[in-house]
Amino acid sequence: MDTVVPHVDCIRSVERKPVGGFCFIRARSILAVWHAMTEGLISVYDLRIWLACHEIVGRRCQIGKGKKPDYQPDEVLALLGTGSPAKAKRGIARLENAGLLVWEASGVSVDTEKFETQMQDAPEWMRLLRIVVNNKRKVPVPRRMICYLVRSRSRTVIATVLGHLLRCLYYRKGRCWSGGRCKASWIAEVFGVDVRNVKAARKMLVDLGWLEPGQAGQVLLNR
Repeated sequence: MDTVVPHVDCIRSVERKPVGGFCFIRARSILAVWHAMTEGLISVYDLRIWLACHEIVGRRCQIGKGKKPDYQPDEVLALLGTGSPAKAKRGIARLENAGLLVWEASGVSVDTEKFETQMQDAPEWMRLLRIVVNNKRKVPVPRRMICYLVRSRSRTVIATVLGHLLRCLYYRKGRCWSGGRCKASWIAEVFGVDVRNVKAARKMLVDLGWLEPGQAGQVLLNR
């Protein structure tokens, strides 16, 4: 059996926000940046830069009136913990060329609609949208989790976390709802990674306290 249920009956933690806050990331944006990586338009390093951009934008959400934000690649590099300024700038350029990022010193946009429009008739993109049915929502991703992913060099770990976020984290009525069912085989299908490696990554995330396994009836598991 390869299903993790965060709590008995697959619920629940319900909080106004997680410790450290969260950033809304569109489900389709998560799929878009991953699809761009599998198509060879960006690298895993570039994907980590894209995630880091959510954090640096989040840091400025309450910058205050009269103050202008200032975005520099060095801030992204500090979050990554690896690479060089030149490598970070090349990654930013690739993300911009792919339609996944707009970078200016005065503002950064992580919107991916340009890329999504380009891919709207691509068979693999359409397949992703069919598999991830609830793909029009925004996912309230904890900022601490974003920082964790930014430092991860493992494609499978990143895929495993993103898969559980898509299936098990929601924002409803002003609250973050944590809980759900997520099969390792579903993550493997969506993100194109090995199911055994997903299970190993999930065990590691459970050991770290990021995931909490639980129990559910067989009828629910079969569904």
